[in-house]
Amino acid sequence: MISPRWLSKPVAHYRDTRSQLLLKLGFLWIRGESADSLLAAQLAVIEPMKRGLEDKLSRADGLDRTLALWRLESAHALIRFIETLRADDSNRLRSRKPSASKSPRKKEGN
Repeated sequence: MISPRWLSKPVAHYRDTRSQLLLKLGFLWIRGESADSLLAAQLAVIEPMKRGLEDKLSRADGLDRTLALWRLESAHALIRFIETLRADDSNRLRSRKPSASKSPRKKEGN
C-alpha cells in the first residue's frame, strides 16, 4: 500500500526529483487524486535551491561554473515543468483515472 503521506511529501533532493516526483505523479493519477498540493509543495522546495544555485553561479568559475550552470538550468526546467502542469486546465493528473486498455481494432477486410 502506498502511503498518502509519502505521496503528498515533496522530493527533498533535486537529484531525486526525476524519478520520485514522476513516480508520485503517476500514483496520484492512477488513484484519480489531484497533484496540486504536491506540485505546490515541490515548487516551495525547489525555489530556494534555485536561488542557492544562482548565488553559487555568480561566484563560481571554471568547471564549478559549468556545473552550477548545468544544475541551475535543470532547476529552471523542473520549475517550468511543474508550473505547466499546474496551469494545465485539462490537467490529466486531476480527477481522471487511466482508461482500461482497449482491444486493437480489426482492419477492414480481415
